[in-house]
Amino acid sequence: MNRLAARRPRGGRPRAAGPVLLVLAGLAAASAAAREAELVTADGRIVRGELLAAAAGWSVRPPGAAAVPVDFTALAALRLQPAAAAARATEDPAVSLDGWLAGPLGEEGRGRHELADGRLVVAAAGTGLRNHGDAGWFVHRALTGDSALVARVGVPAGGTNAFAGLMVRDNLGGATAFAAIGVRGDGAVLALTRTMPSASLMPLTNAAGDGPVLLRLAREGQAARLAWSRTGTNWNLLSGGPLNLGARVLLGFLVSSGAAAAEARAEFAPLALGGGGLALGGGFPRVILRDGSVLAAPLAAGDASGLRLGGELAGVTVPPGGLARVEFVPPPPEQPGFDPARPGALLESGDFVEGRLRAADARTVTVDSLVFGPRRLNAGGEAVLVQAAAVGPAAAAFIVRTAGGSAVAAASLAGGEGFLEVENPVAGRLELPLAGVTEVVRAKP
Repeated sequence: MNRLAARRPRGGRPRAAGPVLLVLAGLAAASAAAREAELVTADGRIVRGELLAAAAGWSVRPPGAAAVPVDFTALAALRLQPAAAAARATEDPAVSLDGWLAGPLGEEGRGRHELADGRLVVAAAGTGLRNHGDAGWFVHRALTGDSALVARVGVPAGGTNAFAGLMVRDNLGGATAFAAIGVRGDGAVLALTRTMPSASLMPLTNAAGDGPVLLRLAREGQAARLAWSRTGTNWNLLSGGPLNLGARVLLGFLVSSGAAAAEARAEFAPLALGGGGLALGGGFPRVILRDGSVLAAPLAAGDASGLRLGGELAGVTVPPGGLARVEFVPPPPEQPGFDPARPGALLESGDFVEGRLRAADARTVTVDSLVFGPRRLNAGGEAVLVQAAAVGPAAAAFIVRTAGGSAVAAASLAGGEGFLEVENPVAGRLELPLAGVTEVVRAKP
């Protein structure tokens, strides 16, 4: 029997899922008692009020009225507002947002940021990326080894010289080596590198544009690969050449206004951080089960015995028979002749490496290629997705959605204080932190 289940400590109920690494879900860690909910019963009754947690289940309490129990047998829908802490701003460089740090570049850089509704919003001042030194606000993660970041960014508000984009750099010094790609205030796509500390900037592109773009930045050894796309179908590839980077780098989101006294504002839809093994609020990486359920979580490890997940689903194992596909970044539209049931890996270049998934970890996946033998690929930087089998029809009573991007089919539900237990028809029992659940709806026949 194919099962997916949280590991149970001896003598107790399943333990709560591990530390939430999905950015939005991690910040939405307020108690369930502080959340607003809309309850729709099977007979059409609608109750709106405060969600209350209890040992045996939940209830919704309208203002000035008695609480109404959440009875799963009579439930049509339960929609929950994001937890109160889902949007939080900070100007303190020492504050960690679930492992993401933030701080100024250069002496003039300053700013603030928040996460709300799945978007990273940054407001910053600073002269930007210049030959004499960099200044702006940098929301970043410290990583070792190869990694890749993908995000959609809009045109920054704040003037022509404003800049919003992705950057990898050696440290927070104002004149260190870096590679960056982003959008200016006039909509142009700008990519720059500084190959070594205090060297002059080298422009890679300055393409005209007028709208939001998808950006991709990958660090591979001492080189950076950059790309941008309007649609996500056709990518403009750039090579940053060799950079004087150390083993540990900083990778993240930069905003600058182009002037020390002015402020620019930009919004990012973070999609995925590959190689570093961490998911962002856009719901990638994600594991798709054979019934179509989506588990938005990074890979911790995997082999012939199953695929073990991290993030908010830490301790969960997907057995080989339950896995359909792993998507590290948003995949391109399927091309004519592409077989979604054929096992193998789809590469960033558009090539397909046919073979069975052999192993996986937080940074790489290994596919047993029919032609080349075992082939190890960078997850999210080189491999876009890995397929194991086709997705079949789902047979479920409910669909449960989370702020992190998961959508799980459930044959039955059980509630408790701080968690929701889901019985998946294909995979078995899974426990979801209630703080990350945003919707429970009855599935259509």
